[in-house]
Amino acid sequence: MKWKDLITIKRLKSETSHKSEFRSAFEIDTDRILFSSPFRRLQDKTQVFPISENDNLHNRLTHTLEVASTGKSLGRLIGRELLKKYTAELKGYTEHDFGSIVFGACLIHDIGNPPFGHAGEKAISEYFKYGSGQWIYQRFYIPDEDHPNHPQYFNQKKWNDLLDFEGNAQGFRIITAPKDKAFNLTLTTLAASIKYPKESLISTKFQTSNDWRASSHKYGFFQSEKSLFLKVVKSLNLTQIGDKDNIYYLRHPLAFVVEAADDICNLLIDLEDSAKQNLIPINDAERILSKIAGIGLKSLKLKNANRNERLGILRRNAILTLIDEAKVEFLKNEVKIRNGKYDYEMVEKIKSYPLLNEIKQLRKSCTFCCPTIVQREATGYEILKKLTEYYTDAVNTCETCNLTSYHKEKIEQMIPVQFLDTSRPKDDKYIDDRIRLVIDYISGMTDTYSFKTFKLLSGIEI
Repeated sequence: MKWKDLITIKRLKSETSHKSEFRSAFEIDTDRILFSSPFRRLQDKTQVFPISENDNLHNRLTHTLEVASTGKSLGRLIGRELLKKYTAELKGYTEHDFGSIVFGACLIHDIGNPPFGHAGEKAISEYFKYGSGQWIYQRFYIPDEDHPNHPQYFNQKKWNDLLDFEGNAQGFRIITAPKDKAFNLTLTTLAASIKYPKESLISTKFQTSNDWRASSHKYGFFQSEKSLFLKVVKSLNLTQIGDKDNIYYLRHPLAFVVEAADDICNLLIDLEDSAKQNLIPINDAERILSKIAGIGLKSLKLKNANRNERLGILRRNAILTLIDEAKVEFLKNEVKIRNGKYDYEMVEKIKSYPLLNEIKQLRKSCTFCCPTIVQREATGYEILKKLTEYYTDAVNTCETCNLTSYHKEKIEQMIPVQFLDTSRPKDDKYIDDRIRLVIDYISGMTDTYSFKTFKLLSGIEI
């Protein structure tokens, strides 16, 4: 892969308007994202502490903004060095362009996450895998030759997209939606946001041989957006790892930068929030942050600061250190990244990783097992599972569903029209499209709205 192909102001769909004399194409990307409804809804989506009553803790929106700020700084530093090395290839671009590309990609890195984070992803997936959604499998997807006359409206890959709902793929669906004129981002910003440039199901041969790659751990698009994904990667000449039956490409190099910014903020901000909640001992948090930042706990910078101020000062300086270490790691391996010989989480290779790994262990033993968090995740799971059941059953013809025809009719009337396939008859062959629209609606809800809707549909509240 070559930088002259990887950086472009071309957009997913051509457009003649919206040119600006004072904003670059990549700055227009970031403005479009910041003013969009899906981005705004992140303010009421779970980061670590679901539906928190403490306004000082992070939600998905504040986390995203901090990741974007970190990514912009890291992107500019990397861009400055790349422009010196590849002056001819990158003629016309600036270090600020690199910062804006990473900033925009960071802004959309969590835009597809459902309410209640990973608990929500699990709930949607397990409705189809283990719950009452299995009727869809039994009726429309029999992957063997013993049922030649059975209508197959799901192929194996489409069905796998439902069994393993992925927020990253949902995010790509949101920002490339044909009906949504709000985005139409540049191909480079889109590609930089794709951490997992593969489909949900690839052959054992390709999966096994690429298990070492960080980009193989999840997937980045649903089958419904496969053609759009292929347009992005082919337009930028990203290198194909798989084949026509196993869609898998190398990451755009700047996707590593987005991932590093996300990892840095995830670990440091979770540590800070957990210390403020007294889940992690404050002394451990200060010790780790001070070692990363290179600031002694008796430093003048910390003199007369209260507990929260001390944490903030140490966290700020630790982020600056990690940005510098991530920059060095990227530039050292930039050629290997473009050749596909480096596909790791960058933070696992930097000098401070042993301390970051200590944060991971503290989160696992102290934060994620906290009774309050566990209870709220269990509640969020139940809410999303029931909403998926209610709405999926309501828009489909199902003799074995739990809903009566009257109840189905009323629930379907509650779904906003943009999430209903009203242009076509309710035919079985369109079931995949109907389910995708329902999941768009559910995954786009905020934590609060999903909880309120669950209570209304369950008859708990009027």
